[in-house]
Amino acid sequence: MSLFSKKEQKKLPTQYLEFDSLAVKKYNYDSKKANDQSIKQEQYINDLRKAYDQQRVEIEPIFSKIEILQVERKQLMDEVEQYKMSQMEILKKYEIEYQEKEKLNKECQKYKQQILALQKMQMPQEFQEKKCQELKESLFNTIKDIMNDFLENYNDLVGYDNDDQESKTLFHDLLQQIDDSILMFVENLPAQSSRQYQSEEVQHLKDQIEKTLQIVSNLQSENQDLVMSLESEKQLKDKINNQKNTQQQLVSQLQNQIEQLNNEKKIIDQLLQEIQYKYQELQKEFQNVNQIKENEKEMLKGEYIVLVNELQKEIQKVQQENSKIQQQIEEKSLELSKQTELFNNKLRDLETKLNHEELKQEQKCKELLRNERELNQYKSEATQLFQKNNLLQQQLDSLKEKRKQEKEIFDDQKEKLKLMKSQLQQQESEYQAKITQLEEQILLLQQKTESTVSSEISLNPEIVMEKELQMSKLEQAIQELTQKNSELKQKIVENKIQINDLNHDLEQQKITNHQHLDKRAIALSELNRLEQQNQQLKQKLNDLNSINKQLQIENQQISQMIKHSKQQPVTNMQKQVMNQSIQKTPMAEANNLDLSMISDSESQISKNSKTPSILTKGLNYFKPKAQPIQFQQENSDMKIAVTMIHKQTEDLKQNLEQLYKCFLSTVILTQSNEDAKFLKFEREINECLKKTQDLNDNIEDFLIQ
Repeated sequence: MSLFSKKEQKKLPTQYLEFDSLAVKKYNYDSKKANDQSIKQEQYINDLRKAYDQQRVEIEPIFSKIEILQVERKQLMDEVEQYKMSQMEILKKYEIEYQEKEKLNKECQKYKQQILALQKMQMPQEFQEKKCQELKESLFNTIKDIMNDFLENYNDLVGYDNDDQESKTLFHDLLQQIDDSILMFVENLPAQSSRQYQSEEVQHLKDQIEKTLQIVSNLQSENQDLVMSLESEKQLKDKINNQKNTQQQLVSQLQNQIEQLNNEKKIIDQLLQEIQYKYQELQKEFQNVNQIKENEKEMLKGEYIVLVNELQKEIQKVQQENSKIQQQIEEKSLELSKQTELFNNKLRDLETKLNHEELKQEQKCKELLRNERELNQYKSEATQLFQKNNLLQQQLDSLKEKRKQEKEIFDDQKEKLKLMKSQLQQQESEYQAKITQLEEQILLLQQKTESTVSSEISLNPEIVMEKELQMSKLEQAIQELTQKNSELKQKIVENKIQINDLNHDLEQQKITNHQHLDKRAIALSELNRLEQQNQQLKQKLNDLNSINKQLQIENQQISQMIKHSKQQPVTNMQKQVMNQSIQKTPMAEANNLDLSMISDSESQISKNSKTPSILTKGLNYFKPKAQPIQFQQENSDMKIAVTMIHKQTEDLKQNLEQLYKCFLSTVILTQSNEDAKFLKFEREINECLKKTQDLNDNIEDFLIQ
C-alpha cells in the first residue's frame, strides 16, 4: 500500500498540473475566439463607416456643381435683363424715327405751299393735261407702294395688324393728301419760267425723294435686325426652359440620394446598437460561463483524469488543424480584402461608365431624332418617287399596249406580204412557163415557116399576113408580161423598204423602253437604299435600347448586392462577392464589345449629322424660370410682334420645304431642266426693277422738260 500510495502521490501532482494547463489553454482559446469575433465586428463597423464617408465624399462635388450652376443661372438672368433693356432701346429708336417721319410730312406740306407759288408758269393745256395724268399715275403708284411697305414693316414691329381701322384711315388720309398735292402741283404748273429756277426746284424735289427712300430702306434693314433679335430671344428662352427642367431633375435625384443615405445611416446605427447589445450579452454569458467552470472544476477533476490523455492527443490534432485553418483564414481574409478593393474599384469604374454612357445616349437620342426627321423627309420623297414611278409604269404599260397593237399590225402586214410574195412567185412561174411555151411555139413556127414559106408564099400570101399578125400579137403579149414582171419587182422592193422602216421604228421603241426601264431601276435602287438606311437605323436603335436595358439591369444587380451585403454578415458577403466577381468578368467583356459597337455606330451617325457642342451638353442644367405673365404685362405689343414673326418664319419654312422638294424631284427626274424653274423668279424680279426704272425715267424727263 505504501508503494502504491507513493506512485499515486508521484502521479497526482503531474495530473493536476496538466489539467490546469489544459484549462488555461481552453480559456485562452475561448478568449481568442471572442477577441477575434469582436475584432471582426469592429472591422465590419469600420468598413461601414468608410463606405459612408466615401459616399459623403462623392456627394460633396455634386453640391459644388449645384452651387456653380446656381451662379450660372444668375448670370443668365442678368443677360436676359440686359437683352430686354436693349430691346426697349431699339423700340425707343423706332419711335424717334416715326417722329422724324411726321416731321418729313410737315416739310412736304411746306414744299407744296412753295409749289403753289409757281402758278405764273403755264404750259399748253392739251400737253399739260396728258403729262399731268401720266405723272399723277406714276407718282401715285410709287408713293402708294412705298407707303404700303413702310406701314407693313411698322405694323409688324409695333404689333398692329394690316386690317385695323386706324391703319386704314391713316393710310387713306395720307394717300388723299398726296393725291391733292399732286393735283395742285400739276394744275398750277406755269407755262413760262426760267430754266434755272425750274432745275433748282427739280433737284430739290429729287433730293427730298431720295431722302425718303433712304429712310424707308433704313427702316427695313432695322426691321430685319429686330426679327433676328426676336429669333435669338426665342432661342434663349428655349435654352432657359431646358436648363430649368434639367435643374429640377438633378435636384430631385439629389434629394432621393440624400434620403437613401439617411435611411442607410439609420440602418447602420441600428446595426451598431444591435452589435453592441450582443457584445455585452456575450461578455455577460462569458463571465457566467467562467464562474460555472470555476465552480465545476473541483467537481469534475476526478472525472476528467481518464480523459485528459485522450483530450491532449485530440487537442494536439485540433491545434494542428487550427493552425492550418488560421493560416487558410488569414490567406482568405487577405484575398477577400483584395477582392473587396477590386470590387469597389470596379463599382466606381462602372458608375463612371454609366454616367458617360448616359450622356452619350442622350446625345445619340437627339441624333437619332434628327435622323428620324431626315428619314421622314426621305420617306416623303420616296412616296413622291413611288408615285412618279407608278405614272411612268402606267406610261410603260400604255406603250407596251401600243407596241403590242403595232406588232399585231406588223404581223398582219408580214403575213399579207408573204401571201403577196407567194402569189407573185406563182405568177412568175406561170408567166415563165407561158414564155417558154410561146418560145417553143415560136421556134416551131419559125421552122415551119422556113420550110413552108417558099411554097406558101407562092401559093397564098394571105396566110403569110395572118401569121405575121399572130407573131405581132405574141410579141405584144411578151412585152406586157415583162412589164407586169417589172411592176411586181418594184412592189417587192417597196415592201422591203416598208419592212426596214418598221424594223427601225421597233428598234427605236426598244431603245426608249430600255431607257424607261433604266430610269425605273435607278428609282427602285434609290428606294431600296433608303429602305436599307431605315432598317440600319432601326437596328441601331434596337441595339442601343438593348444596351441601355443591360446596363440598367447590371446597375440594379449591383445596388441589390450592396444592400444585401450590408444586411448579411461578413462571411456570407465575402462568399457572394467571390462568386459575383467570377461571374461578372464575361459580362464586362460583353459590355466592352457593346461599347465598341456603339462607338462604331456613333462614327457612322456622325458622318451624316453634326454632333452637338460640348458647351450645350455641359453643366448648363439649372436654368432660370420663364416669366411670361410679367413680360406680357410690361409690353403686350412685343407679344403681338413675336406672334407675327413666328407666323412669318413658319411660312418661310413651308416655302423652303416646298422648294427643296421641287428641287429634288427635278434633280431626280429631269436633270436637264434644273435651272428652268429658277429663271422664272429672276425674270419676275427683273420686270419689277424695269417698271420702277421706267417710272423714275418718266418723272425725270417730265421735270427736265
